[in-house]
Amino acid sequence: MKFSDYKLFCNSYLLLNSYYNCMVRKFLNNINLIRLSTPYLLIILLFFSCNKKSTEAFCRISFAVETDTFYRGCTIPISVYAGGGTNGEFHVQLFINGENEGFISTAPYKYYWDTEGVSTGDQTIKAIYTSSENIAVTDEQIINLLP
Repeated sequence: MKFSDYKLFCNSYLLLNSYYNCMVRKFLNNINLIRLSTPYLLIILLFFSCNKKSTEAFCRISFAVETDTFYRGCTIPISVYAGGGTNGEFHVQLFINGENEGFISTAPYKYYWDTEGVSTGDQTIKAIYTSSENIAVTDEQIINLLP
């Protein structure tokens, strides 16, 4: 190997090595920038997400008992999970087989349905949640009432 070849090799090596070191430094600087900015980004995201209220109204009927079997003569606890709107909750209106059972104006929306004297078979339970902006959403459940 000639001295000029060796010098060319060394210069190429040094050039590549300095380029590699430069790229590594840039990469590490980017990681440090990301590492330093991540907490601020999370705080900003948290701040903006906490300031927004959900304006989408929802309504869902559920039963406080873990069964699909309901018997005539028993009291069936009905819960309505409802909410949404920008100014809070207003009321839930409950219908059983098309008959108005009344308004429930305070959460949690619960109703205890006494099935004494109710005919057996399919029973339709419908809840209508109306927000303070007069946005109405409904949910309907059909249960089979056994003798």
